[in-house]
Amino acid sequence: MKTGQRVAVSFANRTTVGYVVKCGVPEPSFSTKTITKSIDPHSYLTQADVSTACEISRKYLAPPGKVFDLFFPPGKLIKSERFVIPLDESVELKGPTTLSKAQERLGKRRVDELRKKELVKVVYSYSTTRPRTQVMKKVRLVSSLKTIRDISLSEPAHRVINCLLATDEVALSELMKVADLKSRSPIETLLKNGIIEIFDTPCDEDSQWVVKFVEKLTDDQQKIIRDIATSNERDHLIYGVTGSGKTEIYFSLMESCLNKGKQALLLVPEVSLTPQLLARVRGYFPGREVRQYHSYLKQSQRQRVWLDAVEGNIDILVGTRSAVWVPIKNLGIIVVDEEHDSSFFQQVSPHYDALEVARVKGRNLRIPVIAGSATPRVDTFHSAISISSPLLHRLTSRPMRSEVSVEIVDMRENEGFTIISDKAVSLIEQTVSRGGQCFVFAQRKGFSNYVVCSNCGDVKKCTDCDVGMTFHRVSGVLKCHYCGRVSTPPSKCERCGSKSLVARGFGTERVEHELRKVLPAASIMRMDRETVTNPEEYENALRLIESQKVQIVVGTKMISKGLDFPRVDLVVVIDADRLINMPTYNAAESAFQTLFQVAGRGSRGESGHTVIQTFNPENRVIGALQRSDYELFFNSEIIIREELNYPPFANMADIVIERPSKSDAAEKALAIANSLEESLSERAEILGPVEPLISKIRNLYRQRIIVKFSSDEVTSLIQQALKPHLSYSDVSINGTGGVL
Repeated sequence: MKTGQRVAVSFANRTTVGYVVKCGVPEPSFSTKTITKSIDPHSYLTQADVSTACEISRKYLAPPGKVFDLFFPPGKLIKSERFVIPLDESVELKGPTTLSKAQERLGKRRVDELRKKELVKVVYSYSTTRPRTQVMKKVRLVSSLKTIRDISLSEPAHRVINCLLATDEVALSELMKVADLKSRSPIETLLKNGIIEIFDTPCDEDSQWVVKFVEKLTDDQQKIIRDIATSNERDHLIYGVTGSGKTEIYFSLMESCLNKGKQALLLVPEVSLTPQLLARVRGYFPGREVRQYHSYLKQSQRQRVWLDAVEGNIDILVGTRSAVWVPIKNLGIIVVDEEHDSSFFQQVSPHYDALEVARVKGRNLRIPVIAGSATPRVDTFHSAISISSPLLHRLTSRPMRSEVSVEIVDMRENEGFTIISDKAVSLIEQTVSRGGQCFVFAQRKGFSNYVVCSNCGDVKKCTDCDVGMTFHRVSGVLKCHYCGRVSTPPSKCERCGSKSLVARGFGTERVEHELRKVLPAASIMRMDRETVTNPEEYENALRLIESQKVQIVVGTKMISKGLDFPRVDLVVVIDADRLINMPTYNAAESAFQTLFQVAGRGSRGESGHTVIQTFNPENRVIGALQRSDYELFFNSEIIIREELNYPPFANMADIVIERPSKSDAAEKALAIANSLEESLSERAEILGPVEPLISKIRNLYRQRIIVKFSSDEVTSLIQQALKPHLSYSDVSINGTGGVL
């Protein structure tokens, strides 16, 4: 038995999966469970992995078992089967027999009777399964042209042959489309005459999109690479504006790692970033085995990638936050791109921050962790400039790229109530007319944010959640974006009966609608979770932008992240105030990061301009954005954080209580708050309980308690106080939680 090994353990009258954390220790004073068998042929986890899991579990108050589960892909990598074990010679079984076969031979009633008399016992047997490799059917020619000419063939069959003459081999499904076949009859005829053959080949489910990578390193980039390579510090932050060349540094450092026979892990915040970055990785590392790992992959594909990574068959793994847990066999470097992004937070239990997991993993493996951002997290940047951990590396220039110019439009001066200002419309028209492309950013999807009665003011809310339902004009429905409920828009007010119902607010669908009215000839595409639902659709959208088949892209945060299109030289932010005024302690930080990243999409070519619409141009976030100055924003933000004792000057535990009854939720929350007061005494500041911004989700009423503390010892005290309330409470640390 080895540390990190998965084992089967008898627990609460059932067999469950456990993890070996320590071996060879004295028997503890508390009661333990017996290991019935080992599940895996060997341990997939190293001592470093075990140490990482234990540290993250303590830091984020996450159940250890759930944290260890994160190392493994979802689905049946473990195969379980129940066996009937005879305990007496009178039993009509010769030895261990699967439950299904025992019931087949003896009958279910007889097996149940033997179990009650304790003449047999039923146990689980666990084993590791390897997912089948997917195959696709391909077609190729096997006869010469002379032979083909001697055979009388139909027109569809000739189309098939012409397609195959243009390529060595092609997928059968693709051939059917290209040759415009109504049935497989022409294929079968050619097959029967020995002109073609159909064969199986392993299915490469990864996109093979490749972007050539020919950037030449600047002196600044080369210096940072040398500094990191020779540094004893393992934690590094590359800080540079959008387009300053952080990716080139990542790739150079990864190349050095690969040349030493090790593997590299490249983390990106969202699946939406994967296709274009994956294409660039393949362009820079031709011949290397590059794979992706994220939640949108098919379960079997995810399992195959995982097994290939742990067996050392992958050179570079590109993935989202879940990829940080993959126990890569010979990992030599971890790169975290766009480290500021909130998508690195796991917002369901077990909560964690993938950046922090990467750092802990890097320390335990003694390998470098390289994080990069144009707008680093406030706590990361504060740590870098105050205690030099992470070690800060600045990129100050934008090689071969324009500086972004930011123009603020004061919407108070815009005539009439319009979503898009006259200035923005004029600039969009000019951009399109000269052959450029434009990104238009709106925070929310949908047509309007809520439907209100103009007579009595009643808002149509979700019956299961305390939120207004969003109107979607294209599908003609109201949707709740918290629980997913869909309903038909009412014909009259449910409170007063008036038919004066008005759709208020706006989202991407409304912005697209307004743009089509003023620019009817323009090619407009909307990118949000309604129109782009998977990586394939996202990649197709990127190709349309890259090929300049789209002139205007209207999108949510999806278009703010890491996209590099040189013809996009105008960006319009529809409503900056909505982001800035979110009721969270880090709303200003999130707003600045998002808007700065959006603005950066319009300065990848020779010229770039960003228009930000706001009703409050004097706001400090807007001022820093206008100057494109992250440090100006940081200096104002860090003063406020220190005054109010927010991170990084304190840790914050966010406790959310959910109950079916509103009074019960309040009662349980008060009990938890009192328990925390007793346990923590003067060592923490306890705020609440209060109703959060969204007081009900999925028919569960919610209460919220915030605990501010400095000592790491307090986390264990919080855990003890919550122990009697685990079934209906959830705790997250420093912003890793979900809905407020």
